[in-house]
Amino acid sequence: MNTIKQLEFLQSMATTRRYSQTKMIIEENILEHSAFVGVTSVMLASEYNHLQEGQIDAKLADLGQIALRSLFHDMEEGKTGDITRDVKYSSPEATRAFEKIAEEGIKRVLSELELSTKTEELIYGIWKHAKDDFDGLFVKLADAAAVTFKL
Repeated sequence: MNTIKQLEFLQSMATTRRYSQTKMIIEENILEHSAFVGVTSVMLASEYNHLQEGQIDAKLADLGQIALRSLFHDMEEGKTGDITRDVKYSSPEATRAFEKIAEEGIKRVLSELELSTKTEELIYGIWKHAKDDFDGLFVKLADAAAVTFKL
């Protein structure tokens, strides 16, 4: 584990602007975005869980899992920068290409942080599945809300 490299990476996330090609109402960096998504998704999921109280066989959201997924969901952008949705999803080919870039970016980030193999695998799994399944819906919703709120 290399704490200096980890702090340097967090600094890169704090200084990499999102939507660098877009005029924004409120500017935001990657680290701020991740925190916004984290707080928003956990609040949404907590409210959802509250509404499920007393329901038989209610499916509850895992707030800890949602918080972790939110924190790591855009980690690769510390290396790749942010690519706007209109570009990222402009065609199926573009989507596949940007998914490959993101995959390479997260692997590069994790390698450079000099984490243990176990920690690297854990973070990669959290990142890879951040928006999958039921808990991932809250991350996806908060991520979309962040974009809508900031533009």
